Parts: sequence; C-alpha cells; structure tokens
Amino acid sequence: MSAERDLLNIDLEDEDKKHKMKRIVPTPNSYFLDVQCSRCSMISIVFSHSQTIFKCPKCQTVLARPSGGKATISPKYSVFEKFSKFSPKIMFFGGIAYDWISTLIKCPRKVNAENYQKRIISKCGVFTGMNNLYDKKQWLFMQDGAPAHTARSTIEYLQKRCKILKNWPTNSPDLNPIENLWGIMSRKLNEFDIKTVNNLEGVVREVWKNIDWGMIENLINSMNRRLELVVQLNGDCNKKTKQKKKKLERDREINDELDREKEEMEQEIKLLVLGTGDSGKTTFIKQIQILYKEGFTENDKKLYRNVIRNNLLSHTKVLVNACRNLDIPLESSNEEIAEEIIEIPEVKNGKIEVEQYEMIQALWSDSALKHAYERRSEFQLPDTADYYLNDVERIMDDEFTPNTRDILNCRIPTSGVRLLNFNIDGIPWRVVDVGGQRSERRKWIHQFDNVTTLIYVVAVSEYNQKLYEKDGINRLDESLVLFTKTVNNKFFKKKNCVILFNKYDLFSEKIKIQDLKVCFPKYKGGKNVEKASKYIKNVFYKAGKNRKRRLYHQFTIGTKTSDIEKVFEIVDKAVANEIKKLGGKL
Repeated sequence: MSAERDLLNIDLEDEDKKHKMKRIVPTPNSYFLDVQCSRCSMISIVFSHSQTIFKCPKCQTVLARPSGGKATISPKYSVFEKFSKFSPKIMFFGGIAYDWISTLIKCPRKVNAENYQKRIISKCGVFTGMNNLYDKKQWLFMQDGAPAHTARSTIEYLQKRCKILKNWPTNSPDLNPIENLWGIMSRKLNEFDIKTVNNLEGVVREVWKNIDWGMIENLINSMNRRLELVVQLNGDCNKKTKQKKKKLERDREINDELDREKEEMEQEIKLLVLGTGDSGKTTFIKQIQILYKEGFTENDKKLYRNVIRNNLLSHTKVLVNACRNLDIPLESSNEEIAEEIIEIPEVKNGKIEVEQYEMIQALWSDSALKHAYERRSEFQLPDTADYYLNDVERIMDDEFTPNTRDILNCRIPTSGVRLLNFNIDGIPWRVVDVGGQRSERRKWIHQFDNVTTLIYVVAVSEYNQKLYEKDGINRLDESLVLFTKTVNNKFFKKKNCVILFNKYDLFSEKIKIQDLKVCFPKYKGGKNVEKASKYIKNVFYKAGKNRKRRLYHQFTIGTKTSDIEKVFEIVDKAVANEIKKLGGKL
C-alpha cells in the first residue's frame, strides 16, 4: 500500500497534464505515431523492453517485473507485490515486431550504456533480422527511457544502424505491446514447477521460443486502437487506468483519514475492562457514563425498563425452580401460580399483565422463596434479585421510569465488545468492555492493541458460589485463574493493572456467616471482614507480581458512584506511571 500512496504524493494535476501532453502531442525531435496511420506503419516497428522474471517466495507465483519498478502479474495478484532479493530471478531483454521476434537475452547484472550496446542490442539479432525484412533504416526501434538506453553513446550507436522512436512517452505500458506479452508469459510460467535460477531461465526461454505468432500480430494490430483511445481519453491510458487513478485517489483519502484516526488513537488513553461473568464490569461502565458523559437518555431508560421487568420475571422463575430442587415446599395456594409463572414467555415492549404482576408479588410473599433466596449460593441467581422483588409494585406501574439506581442494579450479560468514549480535562479516553462468560473470552484478543492500563473486576462476594457455565467450579477461584492468565499474557506483562474487588457490601455480609475456607482452604482468618479482604488482595497480588508493572486495587460497591470516583483517582495514577514509563508518550 505504501507504494500506491507514494505515487499519489506527487502533484497529480501538474504531473498528469505534462504526462498526457507527451502522450498525445508530437515534438520536433520525436517520432510519434499518427492515429490515422495504416497497418504498414506498425509492422516496421520493433517494440523492445527489459523485464525481470522472478518467483515470489510467499505465494510461489512467477511474476514479471519491469526492470525499473513494480511487479506486473495476472490480475488476481497485487501489482504492487514487492520484489524479493531472496527469490530466483533473472532480467531478460526481448523485442518483437510484426514478422520478427528477437533472441531472448539474459541481461548482465549491471546494465550500463556499454553493456546495453555490446551485450544486449548487438546480440539480440535485431539488426540482422529487421534488415533482412526491410531496407536499412526503413524500420523503427522503440525503447523505454532507461539511462542506458538514452545515453549519448547509445543514441549514436543506434542511429548508425536504424531509426529510433525518440522521446517515446514513459509510464505508458498500453503503448508497448511487449508489456502485454510479459504478462501472458508469466501466466504460462506458472504451469511449471520452478525451483532454481537455472530452472527458471530454461523455462522462460522455452516459453519465449513457443510464443504464438498470431498473438504477437494481434498485439501489434491493436496499437492503432490504443492510440485512438489515448487521444479520446486526453492522454489517459485507458478507461481502466482512469478508474484505477480515481480508486487510488479514494484510497489516499481513506488512508489519510486512517492516519489521522491513528494519530488521535495514539493520544487517547485506552482502558481494557476484564473479568469473569457477572463480576460488575458493565455496572462499572454505567458509572462512567454517569460521571463523565450525560448519564442515561430517555431512550436508554425505555430500554432498561424492558430489561428490568424481564429481570424481575426471570428472577422469580429461578427462585421457583430452586424451591423445587432444594425441596422447599411452597404454600399450597401458590403451587398453581408457580406452574403458570414458569410458562410465561419473555416480556415484550416492557408490558406485563396485571395478573402476572400479582402472581410475582404473591410468590415473593411466600416464605419458601425467601428461604430459597437465603440459599442462593447453591444455585445461580443475580445478587440484585431482591432489589427488584422488594419493589414489584413500583416496577409494574404503567408510569414506571427507571431511576439511576434501578439501571445500575439491572443485569444485562455483555456479549461481544462495548466501547465507551469520553473526555476528562480535554484528554480522550476509551473504555473497552468485553463479555466475561467463558464463551466470550476468545474475543478479548482483538482488544489487546495499544492498551494503556488494565482494569480487572473481581466479584469478591462470589467466594461461596459456583460458575454459571460449569457447576462445581468456585467463581472466585475461576476469577483468580483468569486473572493469572490474563496479566501474565504476553500482551499485558508490562501493563499496569487496577484490580477492583467489587461487591464488597455483599461480601461483608456473607463473610460473617461463612468464612473464606470454602474457596481458599489455607485461609485461617475466620469470619473477619478485614482479614478476609486482605487475604484475597494478597492472593491476587501474588498471582500478578511482576517487576515490569505496578498493581493497584480498590474494594468497591459497584452501584455506589462515589466508589467509582475513587477508582478513577487510582486509574489516573496507573496511567500517569504508564506514560512516565514510556517516556511521556502513550
């Protein structure tokens, strides 16, 4: 792509005009073919050209590259394929006329004026061959503008032997049929298994020797039509070239825009928020939206109203099933209601029937569901279930509009990647939130580029709970395993990391009932909140210990906005140290 862009860095308007004029306006010292010329004026011209033939080591394709520039190959391969100095390659010189084809000459490594005259032109048979067909100096020799070709000694050498098409316009492959011939040859060469330079040379000579004469005649006969087209297009090569030029201009605009975006991205602070499912990552993102953006719009609130009512329904279903699995009997009057509630489909458009709302309220009033809720560590239930079940009447009201706390407590599993862009004191920040469920973790790899700082969210309250995806595995233990793998990944080894020990309020309540041994058998601090907190912090710090980075932490209540403000004070320190480490640049 860089080669294409280099071509576009010139002043297109001025250079194009000059080039087009050279292609359509004759000059006093040049012989340019008249568009009205007959077939006879074409058959007495020798079209010559040097070409490097090589085999691409990547795609194993035989390519034809002009001696001065880029590779020209079949359309399915890029014309800007770079020439490899490690691949088998040979430069050849050849010439064709209507009734004559030259000997194929293998060019010396250095082609100067002397070598061009003595080792190429004199040996290709052009003078003997064409003089046998036409009187001396009644035929024309066309060559490109390479320095060895336009040297004074070369011009004098040729003028003694033939007429020369002087000042033939450069960068005009459409006006030299032998260029088409090289392309045709390269496609034929791909039918052979070429492995060495000697092998390559032999195959090229064999293909050259067996070139179809009819094909050469057709190429030369097409010159009148090509010249007419050049004049019609005001000097442009052909319609495809014109389209290609427009495409290159569009590519330049796109690449300039990409460069600007890249420059902007290099100046922004990028935080990658990671953690297991239901750890509170999305709640953290919501808090950022409250603190540094404009909070939640009316459309956001409508969306969350639907989500909250669905959460309410799904929490009730989970508790009913838990009562059955844990052998907790419901009141007889609620048995039939429980059967009906299980069959209710997902709420659409946030609407729920009055009867359904009454069923949810009746079931939550049943002591069996309360008992099941107290045993929620034995099954999968979001921590915020009681928040909504204790406020059913308000949520089911027709005029219900979620407030900030409602939105922070609602549960929406993150699928894929969510981006949040905002500014703090004029500095652009980008926060990336990815799914924490096991099925979503493979997507993290795409977000590793240019991360400034990691934020890893741990739900410490899950120390006595099992995974959604695989029952039997402790959730906090799974979070520790994932943290260890993540921060020691090659992408993150040198990145500072802020650990949020989240859901600290729930943890503080639970630890008074069940100590940390259920997750960490070596723990000996009993049902003490401070000792349990310190133990968890030390376990994670030990797993992420690395002299090339710093670890920071904060115990947080995800739904408490003031806690997240404190987190960003810590994140500021982590980012500042990262910038300092990189010499002042992100």
